[in-house]
Amino acid sequence: TYSAHVGTPCRPIEQWDKFSLKILQEILSQVPRELFLSVLQRLLENFNRNRAGLPDLFLWKDGIQVWAEVKGPGDTLSVVQEEWLSFLHAQGGETRIIRIVDQHSPSPK
Repeated sequence: TYSAHVGTPCRPIEQWDKFSLKILQEILSQVPRELFLSVLQRLLENFNRNRAGLPDLFLWKDGIQVWAEVKGPGDTLSVVQEEWLSFLHAQGGETRIIRIVDQHSPSPK
């Protein structure tokens, strides 16, 4: 199916060349089936609203998978990001917020 449709305009996939088929298959092999189906169902229920707020990263190593949202100094979670993290956690997904610290700025007193 991927080969038949690669490059075809598709709202959920904005950049076909961002990930190879091999990488996509590796990612899908790491996400538990029920969690993946729940994510797809949530997206399809209201794609325009629910595509926003998905975590920035999906990380995996040695059988451990984590959905991670990255925040810089002074950045906070939006409502839709909080909703996605709560949803993923409720579905059994591990979630994390990764806070980036500027090591060159003065320490707060």
